[in-house]
Amino acid sequence: MFKKKQQTHFINSQQKDPNLATITQANQPIACPPQIDANDFISYQLCEFVEQTEAFFNIVKAECSSAAACDKMQAGLRNSYYLWDTDSKQNVKASCYCEKVLVWTTQQLQNEQLFAETENLPKDFLKQVRKIYQRVFRVWAHIYVNHYANLIKQGCDVLFQQALMQLIEFCLKYQLLEQEDLDPVKSVLK
Repeated sequence: MFKKKQQTHFINSQQKDPNLATITQANQPIACPPQIDANDFISYQLCEFVEQTEAFFNIVKAECSSAAACDKMQAGLRNSYYLWDTDSKQNVKASCYCEKVLVWTTQQLQNEQLFAETENLPKDFLKQVRKIYQRVFRVWAHIYVNHYANLIKQGCDVLFQQALMQLIEFCLKYQLLEQEDLDPVKSVLK
């Protein structure tokens, strides 16, 4: 199984924001190398995308925590997301939801039963990984819909859009997201 790389990724020297230090080059190939198992590659890429998610969320976190528009976790008016660990739909502030996703995702990545050696993967590995990708993508959708102007101000909108497109292409190629998951970012797909 791929193990998470050290955070010594590409650093864009023109960016002054330290949160961007963990963002990898957005133009890296998304094709699985022939000698690598596809599930290993999906796991490895998940670690990369989570690092990027954390970096971009950290850029908008202050605005997200204080913005009235972020009282609920949404990506536009028609896409509301609720906590998944309760019996009822529970609205929470977007910043709380995003942080919870990142903590939960880190716990999932550390789950050695889920991310076992290739021959020992659980039967529902892809189902569980799809759920992780879906929740991580919701953070991206929220940032895109609610905080893109902030990314422009910070000068990292182009990098964000490249990384978002890479995430979308990867998830579609490996069938990790449904078309309905992509609804909040349809404008970037045109």
